Amino acid sequence: MTDEFSSSDLKDTTGTLYSMAKFAGLRDPVTLDFENSTTAYCVDALSISMGALMGTSPVTAYVESATGISGTSF
Repeated sequence: MTDEFSSSDLKDTTGTLYSMAKFAGLRDPVTLDFENSTTAYCVDALSISMGALMGTSPVTAYVESATGISGTSF
């Protein structure tokens, strides 16, 4: 079960980070990566691990984190 939750957290984090970076215009046009993505993943992994050690539900970045990013009007 642990691997399933880790995989799920990784997919949630990847989707959230890259969609927010794309929405904010922060992705490199050639590599499609964003600056300090490794740091973002490391911080997320640390918080997932600390949350698991404390017995809490998964602590990770979710798409609700995009609330503070403003974009163009529809």
